[in-house]
Amino acid sequence: IFRQYGVRDEITLIASGQIAKGSDVAIAMGLGADLVNIGRGNMIAEGCIMAKKCHTNTCPVGIATQDPRFRRGLDPMDKYVRVANYNRVLQRELLAILKSIGVSNPWMLTRHHMSVVMDPMVEKNMAEVHPYPDGDDGTRNPILGEVPTNDREIYDRFGPKLTKMAKTP
Repeated sequence: IFRQYGVRDEITLIASGQIAKGSDVAIAMGLGADLVNIGRGNMIAEGCIMAKKCHTNTCPVGIATQDPRFRRGLDPMDKYVRVANYNRVLQRELLAILKSIGVSNPWMLTRHHMSVVMDPMVEKNMAEVHPYPDGDDGTRNPILGEVPTNDREIYDRFGPKLTKMAKTP
């Protein structure tokens, strides 16, 4: 609908909800999202056990609470490494998908890169199932910053390097 009214490049679409893997990010971006919000995956990487007590201020692992008794269970020096590595692995997985498709960034993904299974042993290109209303090819024109240099201290051939966990005494 945004393309029909000519405002697609003037808005930012943020996808959210059960996005936890690089393939989920690729699908959301291919369907037209400009950004993704990953909440649950980061919470689990931080140590969330999904006790469903976030709203009670009694989170048993100390993540979703301000109560000092429960916050003792949260070790930020351990958790930041886990969260950082989760996000880096997610980015590496997305980069592997992009390389296998042959695009250089996630904003180049469109419906043309995806297929949907219609019946057993029958799949169709997503652009055929849901064509763009104005006959467009689905490309977006994001305003991107400078491309970071390929620093060997930060990146390896798979993407950002993982953070090593420090041993606790």
